[in-house]
Amino acid sequence: MKGTWLFLLLAAVLTPQTTAPRKAPARATTKSAQKIGTQKSEEAAKKAPAPAASVTEYDLALKIPPRGIVKLPPFEQFSLDNGLRILLNTDHELPQMHGTLLVRAGRIHAPDGMQAVPQMVADALRAGGTRGFVGQKFDDRLTELGAKLQFDVGPVVTTIRFSAPSASAEKVIELVQKLLTEPAYPLEAIEAAQAHVHTLVDRRNNDLLQSARNNATRPYFSPATPFFRPLEHEGIDGIGREELRDFQTSWYLPSNAVLAVSGDISRQNVLTLSNWPRGTLRPEPKLLLAPPKATTLYVANLNKSGKGAFVVAMLAGRPALREVAAFHIAAELFGRGFDTAEQNRQSSWELVFDNHLEPLPTGDSVFQIRGTTRASTLTGSIQIAMRELSRLTSGDFTNQQLAQAKDQYLRKLAERYPYRKEILEDAAQLLLDGMKPESGVQVWQESLLVTKADITKALHLLKPSQAVVSVIGETFGQLQPFTDLRLPTENIETSIAAARPVPPRSDAAGLEQARRWLTKLRGAMGGDTKVSQIRSFRATLNGTVRIREGIVPVSFSQMWIAPNVFRQEQTLPSGKVTAFYDGKIGWLSANQNIAALLSHVVGQLQGNLFRLPWQIGLSGTDPKITLGYLGSGTVLIQDDSGNSVRAFLDEETGLLLRTRYTVPQASGSPTQVEDRFSEWVDAGAGLQIPTRIVTFQGGYPVRDLKMERFEINGNLTIQEIEKKP
Repeated sequence: MKGTWLFLLLAAVLTPQTTAPRKAPARATTKSAQKIGTQKSEEAAKKAPAPAASVTEYDLALKIPPRGIVKLPPFEQFSLDNGLRILLNTDHELPQMHGTLLVRAGRIHAPDGMQAVPQMVADALRAGGTRGFVGQKFDDRLTELGAKLQFDVGPVVTTIRFSAPSASAEKVIELVQKLLTEPAYPLEAIEAAQAHVHTLVDRRNNDLLQSARNNATRPYFSPATPFFRPLEHEGIDGIGREELRDFQTSWYLPSNAVLAVSGDISRQNVLTLSNWPRGTLRPEPKLLLAPPKATTLYVANLNKSGKGAFVVAMLAGRPALREVAAFHIAAELFGRGFDTAEQNRQSSWELVFDNHLEPLPTGDSVFQIRGTTRASTLTGSIQIAMRELSRLTSGDFTNQQLAQAKDQYLRKLAERYPYRKEILEDAAQLLLDGMKPESGVQVWQESLLVTKADITKALHLLKPSQAVVSVIGETFGQLQPFTDLRLPTENIETSIAAARPVPPRSDAAGLEQARRWLTKLRGAMGGDTKVSQIRSFRATLNGTVRIREGIVPVSFSQMWIAPNVFRQEQTLPSGKVTAFYDGKIGWLSANQNIAALLSHVVGQLQGNLFRLPWQIGLSGTDPKITLGYLGSGTVLIQDDSGNSVRAFLDEETGLLLRTRYTVPQASGSPTQVEDRFSEWVDAGAGLQIPTRIVTFQGGYPVRDLKMERFEINGNLTIQEIEKKP
């Protein structure tokens, strides 16, 4: 959008003063608008006559200035050595700081086939924290500092907003810097990001008007352009830490960002951002504008309780500043000239207009006539909208209607952008787009001066022969068929394809990666020799388990002798259950009753043996084991008996973080289970084992065990293990 769009900087409506002004400051406002297309239009704007004395005043400085003066809040503009540009507004009125970091790392920058990456990076950064404060500790640190932090991902820009008391401002800014330079990207945060994007896909059709807007924008771009390409489930689960880091280090760079910070803060407080490395910025993606050759109707059938939405989009080129202001006023003129019959139809059809002049990342703009209505009246509503556009283009409206539209436009902006920090944020957006932060105030001046001739001139810039008409809703049962619009029609698929499992990489390179990670696991546990020499294991674990009656205490005793002799005792308040298995046969004891193992219990015990941490490490050396690599330190391990486990390894230490697997049940489908390992200790001679295991099922913790006693390679015998109660 460089060199194209201005963000309107506008203040609250103030009536002409007849008495002393109140002490309370006026509210400042701001909104985006089109950059002057030519140098001539800029000069014309400077020469434009000042508003008449009777014109309502608007103040951008949050204080009532002399009549006719419009200015931004005072700010200091400077750059750090790494290329980061900063707008600083110092105001000691309140002990608070607000910051907005704008980074050109939006959806258009997504790698091919991975549209979810920009959103996942933002989610994983926020949830994962820094290497020094990982996950929940990052949230705890923000709370300790009294700070708030949020990410918003847009088509072109990702916005990072943060605030804090001025006493902790410098520490919060340093924490943001650490987040950008030392992100943790824990697996939990990556999976949470994947889950969030899956949710966004599922909700893609919830907002009818937004869906209609997206469908009206896509036809203007080449299929090779990622702009507004819809998110799909496919591929999300295959995006891991490597892809997120690659995107972040390519786009989250100081030379690709602008910081706006305001409040009780000084220049010295932001200098910690000098530690943000400059990096190497990738070239901006090429956005190919390919408008349709003829006006086309795009229809998306979706049942939404009888509601519908439509958008009529027309290219407006690159209008000059006065024309931009005229488009915004024209959007508010819609419906003001309706006759009684049209007013009645608008009411009974529940027709509501929400028109806008929209910027495109190519530098062009598109005027969108937007509306929501009853699904059965989509055709008639579009016809009303086109008649209204024709009326306005011909100048068939009164000066009173024009004044009302101006007033409504300015009031909306005043309500939308009430505070100084929003003004500075949009000034930073102008700077990021290659414009002067002060240039937005010209749109305010021009909007007051728009005439009927300006409205008709602007609307004549539209290209109705290349319009895109998008409708979405339950398209059956129209009071008027879509054929009445006399437009070529294309149907848009609204169904959302289900995600397919991500296949592991089982080629030579994938196999080598899997083996490398399992070698790293063995090394972290003490080395190949120590791990391979584990021949027996005995442990006592205590903790809690969630059962039907609630959370109750539980005690576990486990005994194992290589390769597959295993005994487990579980003691609950209701009694003890003991299971024995020697690789071929076994028994189950409950309340002094002994019975042969059922097939699903055999499967559970075989799985327990297969998933012992040292067995997972040694699977990389067993030719009978099938390995696959899933990325980000995740290895899929399978044997010829049907046992399978996903092992998630810590990319820094190589230790086992989690295992995910399915457990066979007596009836029905297997249950997916996840074990999380922590609190690794030295079991002797440098051999590391985990002493805490938390088990999750259905996303909820069902068992939390702490290993109280353990013995490796002791005097355990088979006779002791197989002894019946």
